[in-house]
Amino acid sequence: MALLTQAFMQTFLTTAFAVPSNFVVPRQGNWYNPQANASDGHKPNTWCAYLVKKTRPRALPYYELADDGVSNQSTVPVISDIDVQLVGSEAETAAMSMMHWLNRPDLTALLVQNGMQLVGQPADIIVSAFMQDGMNNVLAYNGLFSIQWDNFVTSTAQQLTSVTLPLTNGVIVVNP
Repeated sequence: MALLTQAFMQTFLTTAFAVPSNFVVPRQGNWYNPQANASDGHKPNTWCAYLVKKTRPRALPYYELADDGVSNQSTVPVISDIDVQLVGSEAETAAMSMMHWLNRPDLTALLVQNGMQLVGQPADIIVSAFMQDGMNNVLAYNGLFSIQWDNFVTSTAQQLTSVTLPLTNGVIVVNP
């Protein structure tokens, strides 16, 4: 089981779009546009910027035994919505491939190995002018997809198994 981190997203999107990992980056306004006039004249076919827009819990946190078999971990099942923006000569084809991710065994295996799965409907692809600190004459292909995974924190804290409540007229002891 793994956490949905920036490093995982880079690996997943590099695999999904067959883009070199140095051209799969978190979306940020100050990152250069490799499609702009490159000083060496070389432009990548496609690059991808991504942003984990929202992570929402699907249930209340619960305790379970951590992978080490000793520690407790608090686990919350969550769904994260990830926004991607593709730019370049092959960006449209790469973006359209998002609609077929559920039928890609390589992506499914990568997610399963990390305790994750795709959820929701196939991505809508929205075309926009590429904007990064101003307008450009380049089109961007944007998609949104969702991944379900378990957010966890390992700790040495013990699960609450009983509680004692002092009252003015006695004590209530609750045992599950």
